[in-house]
Amino acid sequence: MSFYQYPVEPKLMWLGSENGLYFSLNSGKKWHHWTHDIPNVQVADITLQEREGDLVLGTFGRAAYVVDDIRPLRALAS
Repeated sequence: MSFYQYPVEPKLMWLGSENGLYFSLNSGKKWHHWTHDIPNVQVADITLQEREGDLVLGTFGRAAYVVDDIRPLRALAS
């Protein structure tokens, strides 16, 4: 399991689990399953590529995935 809290907007959180990627826009009160271009695989590591605002995911046995430009989600969380 992995966790990432967006440093600019702390209400935006990401959780990597055995069943894929989840995110919260309200400090973890409600979680949503991220299904856009990310399969239901174990997400072992989450980090941010700051310059582009991309979320980079390391998965168990499958590779790495990139969620392009999460800044619009930051705006929704604020």
